[in-house]
Amino acid sequence: METSPSRRRWSSAGQHLLLAATLISCNPLLPVDANSWLSLAMNPIQRPEMYIIGTQPLCSQLTGLSQGQRKLCQLYQDHMVYIGEGANTGIKECQYQFRQRRWNCSTVDNASVFGRVMQIGSRETAFTYAISAAGVVNAVSRACREGELSTCGCSRAARPGDLPRDWLWGGCGDNVNYGYRFAREFVDAREREKNYPLGSVEHARTMMNLKNNEAGRQSVYNLANVACKCHGVSGSCSLKTCWLQLPDFRRVGEFLKEKYDSAAAMRIGRKGKLEQVDKRFNAPTPEDLVYIDQSPDYCLKNETTGSMGTLGRLCNKTSEGMDGCELMCCGRGYDQFKTYKHERCHCKFHWCCYVKCRRAIGVAEVTDGVVLTLLEQRKTQGTARKDKSLISSTPLTRGFVLRHRGCGSSAADTEGTNTEGLGGHTESSKDPHLGGHAHNGQSRTRPTALELQKKAEPVDKERDGIESSSSPVEEVQRTPDEGFMGMTPLLQAHHAMEKMEEFVHKVWEGRWRVIPHDVLPEWLKDNEFLQHGHRPPMPSFRACFRSIFRIHTETGNIWTHLLGCLFFVCLGIMYMFRSNMYFAAPFQEKIVIGIFFIGAILCLSFSWLFHTVYCHSEGVSRVFSKLDYSGIAFLIMGSFVPWLYYSFYCSPNPRLIYLVVVCILGVSAIVVSQCDFFAKPQYRGVRAGVFVGLGLSGVVPTLHFVITEGLLRATTMGQMGWLLLMATLYIAGAGIYAARIPERFFPGKCDIWFHSHQLFHILVVAGAFVHFHGVSNLQAFRYAAGAGCEVDNAL
Repeated sequence: METSPSRRRWSSAGQHLLLAATLISCNPLLPVDANSWLSLAMNPIQRPEMYIIGTQPLCSQLTGLSQGQRKLCQLYQDHMVYIGEGANTGIKECQYQFRQRRWNCSTVDNASVFGRVMQIGSRETAFTYAISAAGVVNAVSRACREGELSTCGCSRAARPGDLPRDWLWGGCGDNVNYGYRFAREFVDAREREKNYPLGSVEHARTMMNLKNNEAGRQSVYNLANVACKCHGVSGSCSLKTCWLQLPDFRRVGEFLKEKYDSAAAMRIGRKGKLEQVDKRFNAPTPEDLVYIDQSPDYCLKNETTGSMGTLGRLCNKTSEGMDGCELMCCGRGYDQFKTYKHERCHCKFHWCCYVKCRRAIGVAEVTDGVVLTLLEQRKTQGTARKDKSLISSTPLTRGFVLRHRGCGSSAADTEGTNTEGLGGHTESSKDPHLGGHAHNGQSRTRPTALELQKKAEPVDKERDGIESSSSPVEEVQRTPDEGFMGMTPLLQAHHAMEKMEEFVHKVWEGRWRVIPHDVLPEWLKDNEFLQHGHRPPMPSFRACFRSIFRIHTETGNIWTHLLGCLFFVCLGIMYMFRSNMYFAAPFQEKIVIGIFFIGAILCLSFSWLFHTVYCHSEGVSRVFSKLDYSGIAFLIMGSFVPWLYYSFYCSPNPRLIYLVVVCILGVSAIVVSQCDFFAKPQYRGVRAGVFVGLGLSGVVPTLHFVITEGLLRATTMGQMGWLLLMATLYIAGAGIYAARIPERFFPGKCDIWFHSHQLFHILVVAGAFVHFHGVSNLQAFRYAAGAGCEVDNAL
């Protein structure tokens, strides 16, 4: 049966549509459509006066508007310019607030503005929605006051009750009420038009956007304050006129930035509403930001998430914050180079009409970002000099620079006549000898003063060539006794300042500040209830070991097991060198008890080493965490050996069986602990369960011993009470560690001292000592009973 041509065409068209739909659904890297009104900030809007005949042409040209927003555009055409200005203000403020973060609010293009980052319901998206809505409120409110909009005017806010009676309430204030209402109608129009199924992810995202839009508007509304102006003869201020005034938008940005840091994690509930992930925290207020997705780390460029990466970003190598090179570069290292900077100074105008200047030659040190100058470091340390003629801090295009200027001395280079005008002019050039990129985080060798002098000679020749005959050159004369190694005073100063800078950097490299849990990289996040006092990533073992003597969340963890390790080392040495006369079988008994000491020392050593260096890097943290877990297994196995030896002294076959079983279980626990997933925070309970289960395997030999010897002999001569106390301490410590008590009930209150991990360490040390005490009593009873196995003398 033949098919008609029309049917074949429809079939072919359907196949093509199906293929296109499949390609679109399978390709996550397709361009993002212009689906945001924020594109008004990137595409300047022409004044509505150009569209006198009607409003339709203007609104039809604006991209990114929803159907409801386009209708509002037709009704309020004159508002659209200020909506674009408000969006632009919000974007600029966002870029300022996040200038030192991995995600710096970068715009991708004029259509999608921020790109695919906005498709993730993260903290950054929440802040972007809030600051943009706040920008619209700010721009529209101010436009009302300035008379630019036909539907609003000055503020009609009621007189504040706390305003003195003799002060006048009037003037033309910012119409914050109108700006708030219009921003709510326009910005929320897109979200209210969506009709997603209740409880779906899309519905949760819509509610998140509406909540953050409201938080941005509330920030402007609540931060608006009263401004007053004095009136009177000669400034007597006998009368004051007051009005409502918008807050400075920088203050709004800082307020929302604080809300970003304390944003609440939300999820969709059973009733289709947003609810907190962790209900122990206070419910978010209308001013708080919320998010539903975790933020990516923004370290590497990822077209799927929209991350631009941090490659090539500027950083501050002396900072331990998010702008520091270690955090900003995500531990990948950073490049460092130097460049020349030429600047005109001591300029004088000569009638008529030219300007004569001197030229300063400086060295700029750039570390893939902002580097603290020596002067700034001196200010930080409280030793800044008032005389800034030799050292100055001026921004280069790549960051702050260290400039050794000679404008304050007679030996400074002199530049020829400058007829380009009265304005200042700055030149900068990259020098191949001083510049270059470092590899593996290492910077190149600092240039010597002689090299700098050689590079300065061509500048002098060029200067002489352009010098005007009407303005004689100030010649620089050098004598053999001027400075050391034939250097001019300028180069002497450069050499001295380099040495000083190296010294200051060495001092500052040993300093760092604790950071909150929110800004930690994912591999350092272990306990979200410890909110503050964490060490930043420090890819230097020297810095990690120096942190032992600083106060942070790991201080107690380090010292509890470091001191415990030293205690058991000393105790083991004393016990091993004890006279043989106190042992029934000295060689065997010392080996048996020595195995316990080795297990305890390995456990405590691996523990304090892990807590010391786990902030070095993700790889080092992974290796030492596996050693830490292996040490726990060694301690448990080592604790079984002396107890089984003395308890089943006269029953070698059961003793051998139990020792083999314990060793198999211990090795199995060590093998499991070598898996990478074992160290993840979500497996905290699994870790505790594995080691508690290994310890509870001793229940079987304990019951065997009690049944064989009787309960009375087991509790007296068998020291069963001490062993039960030891087990109680171990199990209690593991339970506290798994349940994260007490910080679970007091978040942020136990960040430094008395949190669950410290209590777990203390209980481990106490349990090990209790076990040693019980084993010592067993050894004493065995010595009293002798080496024989008579019934009357057996344990």
